[in-house]
Amino acid sequence: MDWLLCHYSSHFFRGQIVELLEQAGCMIPEKKWFTNFYTRGNRGCASIYLMLEELFNSDKLQPGQKIFCFVPESGRCTTAYMMLTAVENTHKPMISQISNFREVPEASPLDSVKPENSHSPQAYLLRELTWIWLKCDREIRSVLIVRKLYRGELTIEDYQAFLCNLRPQAVEGARWIARAASNMSDFRLRSTFIGHAQDEHRDYQMLEQNYVSVGGEVAKIVEYDKNIGSNALSAFIFHQASRENPVDLIDG
Repeated sequence: MDWLLCHYSSHFFRGQIVELLEQAGCMIPEKKWFTNFYTRGNRGCASIYLMLEELFNSDKLQPGQKIFCFVPESGRCTTAYMMLTAVENTHKPMISQISNFREVPEASPLDSVKPENSHSPQAYLLRELTWIWLKCDREIRSVLIVRKLYRGELTIEDYQAFLCNLRPQAVEGARWIARAASNMSDFRLRSTFIGHAQDEHRDYQMLEQNYVSVGGEVAKIVEYDKNIGSNALSAFIFHQASRENPVDLIDG
């Protein structure tokens, strides 16, 4: 491969990825890594697309080069890979070519992890996790702002309101993580919590920057009242973080 595009949410995880690649004997030279994390920040599920777009417009690509994309997603415990090949643009596709395009059916991405015994604990766990994710996805799509996003009806005002309501959760993230750390008896886990709090304690500033970039005033998002859902979520998480050894919050 000629290029590695790897998404990670903070510089801390880059070091972990490098360490694991070296332990597995499959380290990719860092001169082949391409990232815009340090200039664009963590853009969540859009990060890999923004990296591809920036690499595409960097004049560094050559026809025939292989681009390996690696996207770990800790919240869902999933990992996605893509291998792309750069090709020379010799002509622009005609509308008729696009309209005649047909998708070629592909094997399920779960085929490689299907247990041989369909009645094994592993098979049961896989089915249950898949069902939970499908239910979660369906419920998320029923939320008004998400429906508007899928329909192409999302407005700047909707996005501003979303940022205003999200900021209080981002502000309190590092606080409850630090509280959870103070209640961990295991020193290693306590250090992990503290490190994670350090990584996230300024995330809310990105939301403020986004808000200003779409026409908002920083004073308004800073003074915005926390909604009832954020109040309930914060109360629950702080309650959990105040208990002894709140290990259930590690992936919170």
